[in-house]
Amino acid sequence: MLTQAFHFNILKKYTVTFMEQTDAFLNKVQAEVGKETNLISLITKITLDIICGNGCKIPAESVCIICVYDVHRLPNLYPETEKFIPERFLPENTVDRHPFAYIPFSAGPRNCIGQKFAMLEIKPLISGLIRRFHVDPVTKTTDIRYKSDLVLRSTHPLYVQFKNR
Repeated sequence: MLTQAFHFNILKKYTVTFMEQTDAFLNKVQAEVGKETNLISLITKITLDIICGNGCKIPAESVCIICVYDVHRLPNLYPETEKFIPERFLPENTVDRHPFAYIPFSAGPRNCIGQKFAMLEIKPLISGLIRRFHVDPVTKTTDIRYKSDLVLRSTHPLYVQFKNR
């Protein structure tokens, strides 16, 4: 998530909220950053017989490829999908959303075993950075290009500038 540091320019307006309500609000920011910058770009699953809502049948032993990047940009799930809106992860905004509509670490019994550790580790790091520094992007979001590797990553380094508060 930190490699996608261009989001810090958007987070500037949330600095006061960070300092007052760090844990609760940081969960929503983490979710939004996870939606925007999924670590896993593709998920492959071998399925059992599945009957979809529209009656379509996916036979057993099929390999399904789920493009997480696209799932997280479906406008029916995430209106104004290209905007950074942590509030979309407030409980009242997620109550009707399918649990697998947000899958930055995959989902189900074979999801990332490091997910909870990563989410816990990032909180004090981001909180400490935001409290001590103004973080300004140097790399423009329009200049970022992604490549799908084992994880989704940028093709070139992303630069930020730290200024003491």
